[in-house]
Amino acid sequence: MKSNIFFRNFSLCLILLGGLFFQACEEDESFDVVGNPDNIVYILPAIKSFDMVSTPVGFFGNKISAGFKVKATQPMVGSATVTATIDNSLVDNYNKKNETEYMTCNASLQKATATINEGEYASFDSIVVILPENNYTEITKKGSYLIPVKLSSITNEVLSTEYNVVYLVINVEEKQINEGAGSSEIQGNIITGKSEWTATSTDSSVDDFSSIFDKNNSTGVTFNEPNPVVTIDMQKINNVSALQLINSDGSGWDANYLNYSNIQVQLSTDGETWVNAGSVAPTIEDSINQYIIMYGEVPCRYVRITLTWQYSWFGYLFNEINIYATE
Repeated sequence: MKSNIFFRNFSLCLILLGGLFFQACEEDESFDVVGNPDNIVYILPAIKSFDMVSTPVGFFGNKISAGFKVKATQPMVGSATVTATIDNSLVDNYNKKNETEYMTCNASLQKATATINEGEYASFDSIVVILPENNYTEITKKGSYLIPVKLSSITNEVLSTEYNVVYLVINVEEKQINEGAGSSEIQGNIITGKSEWTATSTDSSVDDFSSIFDKNNSTGVTFNEPNPVVTIDMQKINNVSALQLINSDGSGWDANYLNYSNIQVQLSTDGETWVNAGSVAPTIEDSINQYIIMYGEVPCRYVRITLTWQYSWFGYLFNEINIYATE
């Protein structure tokens, strides 16, 4: 019985509330939601990325250039020209908001304006941002750079305060090793006087490295470790341009199994501070000779290499090494 009384009372309340609601609606003169009457001009949010390699002899990678069109929320009444600027002050705000560590660089606008014609929703041309090649020297530091392009003014209608910035990202990697080079591109000549060189290794089973400097490809050392680190002391600073690793003179199929799958190279003038030249699979031009070729010469006295072989069926053999240098 109590439940029936409850439902009757609840239904009565709903009817009364409904009557009040409709009465209030009838008393209002208008119930429309009025939108923004302005024609808002904006730019679609975008991030365009470019990858570059910084080497001792210049830069390699993408040409840094990008175009962006502007748009309007309504057909344009009359034409409107939008002007953009590069605003590096936005980089700090971007880093704080996104927990990034982008750096700044001096890009420029090859074309700073874009125009939307009467009756159109989008510009027929683009704002174009570039990083001129004469500014590449500013991005030699390894890391990522951010270029904010912001809409700054318009001749007609209203600029968006929310959608008015696009970004270019430049990712810079430092490299010393030219992975695509062959022996014909080596600068300089093989260093003579290797008998004076010394070497050490993380593999304690090897303590005499004279056989890798004796110009005899049939001699060498055998490591017990699969990835030994070998540090060579040339006794003086040379302008190193390439390394040549030579396998056994064996002309049979077995020579191919002495090839390296990867070699990491580090260079130093004092044995304390090291330049990481890179990690690469050597260029193999036959079953005996393998090369690691630099983009340019690097001054160093010490050469540190971490060796990884393709196979280990014949042991971890290291026969001979030559180092090229320029005068």
